[in-house]
Amino acid sequence: AMPGTTSHEGIPSAPRRSLSYGRVVIILGSLVAIVTGILVLRSSTGMTLEVGTDRELRLALERATGGETIVLQPGRYGFHYLPKPYASRVTVLGVDRGSVQVEGFSTVANADATTAAANVLIRNMTISGPDSSRDAITINRGAHNIVIEELTIKGGHRCVNINSYPYSGVTWAHDITVRDSDLSHSLSDVVQITGGRNVVFEHNFIHDPQDNPDDHVDGIQ
Repeated sequence: AMPGTTSHEGIPSAPRRSLSYGRVVIILGSLVAIVTGILVLRSSTGMTLEVGTDRELRLALERATGGETIVLQPGRYGFHYLPKPYASRVTVLGVDRGSVQVEGFSTVANADATTAAANVLIRNMTISGPDSSRDAITINRGAHNIVIEELTIKGGHRCVNINSYPYSGVTWAHDITVRDSDLSHSLSDVVQITGGRNVVFEHNFIHDPQDNPDDHVDGIQ
């Protein structure tokens, strides 16, 4: 029966309702978020992406454009690349410093303007590699405006490596800040800086590099 008419049984039929285009878009967007496993929350300050697996974290880092907060739920995560520059700061935030554990982060080596990480804040988690074959955090040449704060970084070949080598014809890593963090138990230098501009270490506890007869093992080199 058409809206406002009576059916053949004499019972008034309910008016038909259709979903507006806007509602369809919202529903489809919600379904996409559910399928990908990333919970998306919008606020006045930007988008929050809640992740709980390595796949979700990788997708969030790839899909972010600027202004997002990527919230890591408690659990263990593997090694991840910071894949690109963002238009404004993207925050990678652990919900709890002790229960969110990541094997490591690195910017892309030999990066160009499209792949050199920029505008990233990593906060409130533990970064601890499973062995000493890789640095816990590596910031390669070209990366800039990277902030590392309120982290526990333990182990790895180095805890933090800011690497602008080779030096000729490249954009050095610049505007890098490491603050309020606990860095320890690396097999080599706890921190190594092979070239950088505007690099700040502020209020960190740098201690207990491992005894290694093959290396001089500095707190900061």
